[in-house]
Amino acid sequence: MTDVAYSPVEGGVGGDSAPPPVKPPWLRAASLSGVVLAHAGVAFLLLKLAVPAITSLESISMELVPQGDFVESQEVTAAEEEPPPPEEIEQPDLAIPPPQVMAPDAPVLPQQKEVVEQKKKKIVERKREIDHDKKREASARRTIGAPEGQSQSNGMSQAAYKALLAAAIRRHVPGTTALGEGTAHCSFHVTAGGGISGIAASGSSPAHAALARQILGSVHAPPPPGGGFHASQSFHFH
Repeated sequence: MTDVAYSPVEGGVGGDSAPPPVKPPWLRAASLSGVVLAHAGVAFLLLKLAVPAITSLESISMELVPQGDFVESQEVTAAEEEPPPPEEIEQPDLAIPPPQVMAPDAPVLPQQKEVVEQKKKKIVERKREIDHDKKREASARRTIGAPEGQSQSNGMSQAAYKALLAAAIRRHVPGTTALGEGTAHCSFHVTAGGGISGIAASGSSPAHAALARQILGSVHAPPPPGGGFHASQSFHFH
């Protein structure tokens, strides 16, 4: 084989100059500028993302509101924001009733004590009068009922018979009544048999007059002297 060796040719073919270089001189400056711009862009993006946006003070505005309007606005806002009241839930009637406490008796006042004592005295006096009248009536009945005393009954004085009749009436008078204190006055006639007729009554109230009429209607008097006796009687009820 034939070895072929290339050797540089001195001079150009036909007298031409050498070919231009592969890398022109402006490419290096452009590359450096591109790298610098790329780094600057990356740094700008990092700063933009890392630093928060600052609000400009020129966009902030302040207004002064009078104190009264501010309070009213707060009250209106609070009233509007009040939640609706909760619905009432009916509870079943399972509560145990409270125990009944017996109130102590009221202490007796001094005036009440005096009234009670007066009533007791009147009752005792009334019993004494009734016992005395019973004894006197029994004595009069024995005198009237005696065989030799018939003429004495006819000759009994009106005063004695009146006392006997009053004793018979008082036995039917109650010590106290539900009507309260009051008075009554009655006029009547005693028949020969001791019955009461012709009763006319008046009183401090119609109820007291009716009570006096009822008392006289229940009385059976002893036979009067002379066959009849007209009398009157006053009542004082407590």
